[in-house]
Amino acid sequence: MALSRWQEYFQTNDQEFGIQPRAEHYVHMVKLGMGELEEAYNLILSLPNSWTRIWGALLSCCDACGNPEMAESVAKGSLEIIRKLFLQISGPSWTRPVRCRLLERLVVDSNTQNI
Repeated sequence: MALSRWQEYFQTNDQEFGIQPRAEHYVHMVKLGMGELEEAYNLILSLPNSWTRIWGALLSCCDACGNPEMAESVAKGSLEIIRKLFLQISGPSWTRPVRCRLLERLVVDSNTQNI
């Protein structure tokens, strides 16, 4: 089933039932559309927030499908998110405990992808 069909389900759930898609939903959508790597990649780029879990799911799919070129693009995308996060939390408005919690969450997110 095409990823566009899954996106229709997401819109229906949001409009009819008020269920907002979360990172976990997108992770599963990427996994279900494993053969459609380019479409999944474009989907992630279109999201307002792209979580490390989603990038990790796509990276795993690239590995399973034997697509090292796409895997390289995906790895760059996930590293860019990490770079932006570090830039955000290095500002003076972030206290040390908050920075530590954000970094811990990043590590937890990247370690619990259950791919």
